[in-house]
Amino acid sequence: MPPIEKRSIFNHALLEPVGLGVAITPWNSPLLLAVSKLAAAMAAGCTLVMKPYEHASASLLEFAGLVEKAGIPPGLVNVVKGYGHEIGDALVSQP
Repeated sequence: MPPIEKRSIFNHALLEPVGLGVAITPWNSPLLLAVSKLAAAMAAGCTLVMKPYEHASASLLEFAGLVEKAGIPPGLVNVVKGYGHEIGDALVSQP
């Protein structure tokens, strides 16, 4: 937050992660869409569970391997695969 010049106003920023994010990506451009969601989640200090379209999951699975090789802490990026009505419903119904 930018500093405030008025001494009578208390300015405070609490920077803490919100929690877990879920990225369910479609069949077209799953890697591009997931990486843009991952960048926002990492900037906020949150972990991300990515669920690709069931017939286009190879690029995200390979990306998860590259993330691990790059030294990103385990558990920050997670990929689950399966059918949308099973895995997707389970992911979005969790509090």
